[in-house]
Amino acid sequence: MDCFQSYRIKHFDTLDSTNAEAHRMVASGVDGNGLLLWADYQQAGRGQTGNHWESDAGKNLLLTLCVRPTFLQSKNQFLLSEVVSLAACTTLNDQVGGFVVKWPNDIYYDVKKVCGILIELTLTSAYVAQSFIGIGINVNQDLFNSDAPNPVSLKQITGKTFDREELLHLFLHYFDYYYNKLERCQYQHIRQEYKEMLFRRDGMHPYRDANGLFLAQIVDVLQDGHLILRDEENRERRYMFKEVECVL
Repeated sequence: MDCFQSYRIKHFDTLDSTNAEAHRMVASGVDGNGLLLWADYQQAGRGQTGNHWESDAGKNLLLTLCVRPTFLQSKNQFLLSEVVSLAACTTLNDQVGGFVVKWPNDIYYDVKKVCGILIELTLTSAYVAQSFIGIGINVNQDLFNSDAPNPVSLKQITGKTFDREELLHLFLHYFDYYYNKLERCQYQHIRQEYKEMLFRRDGMHPYRDANGLFLAQIVDVLQDGHLILRDEENRERRYMFKEVECVL
């Protein structure tokens, strides 16, 4: 079955941001399960750290997917991030190999960022009530002029122009695949695939935390999203989001 049939898809020429519009629509009473918004241009797109997302009009894939994984316990919410990361990374690897997931959920080619993911959740005491999954994939942009760190597009990597709607279709196909695993509580399968796709998953690499630079290797990513590193002195270090960065 065409996976587009599973979603209510709305396309916009211009929005402030797809995430903001999705929040407004759900707040107004629109069903927030299976709603997908995508736009040719965002005036105020932003990434995980609040940075502006640079995107020329009509060049990239900018979307927000709304789902209600009410079966997912709040303590396991990072699994949804892993599902989205796997779907986006697999979509890109179908075009050209070499894409990886930089913890927690950026998609990289070599040391350059091709995709950013921002997931906003509404939680009950024990379960996820609503999710807003914002994704920006650099598709056909030829040049990046802002001070955004190390961006790259599919076109810059391959020299080819891509159909954004076909990429959206493919992403939804893979999202369905991994989301079904989440619904069936196949958590170990999701976690293992995520770890196998991690950027710099092997060997010692430079990291920076509040105390400065150090060398370490990835040991694990826990189900709650904590990154476990082992440094040169064989000590394990545990970090949550924004507490450590991989130095490129």
